[in-house]
Amino acid sequence: MFAGYWQHIAIVQHLENEAFMFGQSESKLANLSSGVNLYPHYVLQQPQLLEGGWGWVIVASRFIVNFVISGIIKSMGVLVPHFMGQLHASAGQTGLCIGIFVGLTNLIGPVATALLGIFSHRKLVMIGGFISGVGLALSALATSVSYLGMGLTISGVGMGLCAVPMISCCTWYFREKFAIINGLSVVGGSLGMMILPPCTEVAVEKYGWRATIILFAAFSLNLIVAGAAIRRPDTKFSDEIKQTKCESQNGTATSISSKAKEAETEPNRLENTKEETGFLKICKSLSKSLYVGIFKRTSTFAVYELVFFLYAIGYTSWVVFLVPHAIHKGIEPVNAAFLSTLGGCGAIFGRLFHGPLIDRGYITGNGLFALLSFICAWCFLLDPLFNSYHMQMISAFIVGLCIGSRYPLSVTMVTKLPELVKSELLVSAIGWTHFFLGVGKTIGGPLTGWLFDISGSYMVAFVTMGVLEIIVTVILCSMTLRGRLCQRSPEPPPDNV
Repeated sequence: MFAGYWQHIAIVQHLENEAFMFGQSESKLANLSSGVNLYPHYVLQQPQLLEGGWGWVIVASRFIVNFVISGIIKSMGVLVPHFMGQLHASAGQTGLCIGIFVGLTNLIGPVATALLGIFSHRKLVMIGGFISGVGLALSALATSVSYLGMGLTISGVGMGLCAVPMISCCTWYFREKFAIINGLSVVGGSLGMMILPPCTEVAVEKYGWRATIILFAAFSLNLIVAGAAIRRPDTKFSDEIKQTKCESQNGTATSISSKAKEAETEPNRLENTKEETGFLKICKSLSKSLYVGIFKRTSTFAVYELVFFLYAIGYTSWVVFLVPHAIHKGIEPVNAAFLSTLGGCGAIFGRLFHGPLIDRGYITGNGLFALLSFICAWCFLLDPLFNSYHMQMISAFIVGLCIGSRYPLSVTMVTKLPELVKSELLVSAIGWTHFFLGVGKTIGGPLTGWLFDISGSYMVAFVTMGVLEIIVTVILCSMTLRGRLCQRSPEPPPDNV
C-alpha cells in the first residue's frame, strides 16, 4: 500500500545525496528528483534492484519493530488498574497518559520523515529505540500520574521515530512483491498484541508493575538491534553516476566525479551548505507532509480524514481498556489478558486477507471499511449483553479483526484516490492521515477514562464507541451512494450554438 510513495521517497533521497555531493543548487535538485537530466553530457541510469537478498533481514527487522511497539501498547491495558490504584489517578488521567503514548506513534510520523533528510534510516531507528527505552525506564520510577505521562511521552516519540523509516527500507529490496511483504511485516504487531499482554499479567503478579515496565524498557532496546540491521542495497548507482562519461559538445570527456573534487577545495563553504541544506530539508519535508491545500483539491479526502479520526478514537478505547473492562465485569485478570490474544488473532486474520479482497476487485476499500465499521459498531453496542466469558472471547476476536484490518486499510484508501494517484500531494495525504489517526488515538484514551469516571462503568464508553462506528458507517455509505448516483446521472446535452 505504501509502495509507490516510499519508492519515490527512497529514490529521491538518494538523488538528493548525490546532488549535494556535487554542489548542485536547489532548483537543479528539484529537476533531478523529478527525473530531468541536468547533465546532458552524462548518462544517468536508474538502479536495478533485485528482489529479496538482504531485504529479508529488513523484513525481519520491521517485524520486530511492529512486534515490540504494538505489544507494549496493548500491554499497557493490563497495567491500567495498577496505575489507578498505586498512583491514585483517575481513569481519565490514566487514559490521557496512555492516549498520548499511543497517539505519538502516528503524530511523530511527518517529523520522522523530515528527519530522514539529515539522518540515515539506520541512525534514526537506533536513536528512536534508545529514546523509547529511556522513556519507559523513567516511567517505572513514576511517583505520580504526571511523571508517568512524561515518561510515556518520551517513549512514544522514540517509537514513532522507528516506525516510519522501517516502511521505506522495505521498498529498497521489494517492489513487485511489496504488498505481500508489507502484510507479513505488519503481522508482527498482531503477534505482539497476542503474546505480550498475557506475559505482562504474569510478570505483574510475580514482580510488580514497576519491574514489568523495566522489562518493557529492556525489551524495547531490541529496536536498536532492528535498526542496526538496516543496510542499503548494492545498486552501483553512485558508481554509474560518477564514472559514466560522455562526449561533450566540444569533444572533451567529463565526469561528474570531477565536481566532487572541486567541492573539496572549499570545505568551509561545503560544511555551511550542508547544515543549511539539512535544516531546509526538514522544513520542506514537513510542509509537504502537512500541506493544507490538499483539502481544497478533493472533498473526499477531507471526509476520509474525519472517518479515520473517529475510527482512531475507538481504536485506543478498545486497545487500552479491553482488559480493564473485562476485569470490571468480574473476569479473572489472567483470563482478561487472554482476550488481547484473541483480539490479536483476529487482527492477523484481517490484515492478511483484506488486501487480496481489494486487489482482486471483490470489494472497494470504501465498502470494506464501512462493512467492518458496521460489524464493529454492533459488537460495541451489544457489549452490555456480553457478560459471559465466552461472549467476551467472541467479541474480542471480531473487534480485533475489524480494528486490525482498518488500520492499514486507511492508507490504502487514501493512496487509491483518483485525485491523488501519481500526484505530488500523495506525500501530504499520507502525512495528514497519520496526523488524524494520531489525534484520534490521543483523544480515545482520556475520553474513555472520563466516561468511566462519570458513569462508573466501561460499558458506557464502549456503547459510545459503537455510536461513533455507526456514524462512520453512515458517512461512508452516503459517499458510496452519492458516487453511484453521480455515475448513473446522464450528462447534460451540449448547448446548440
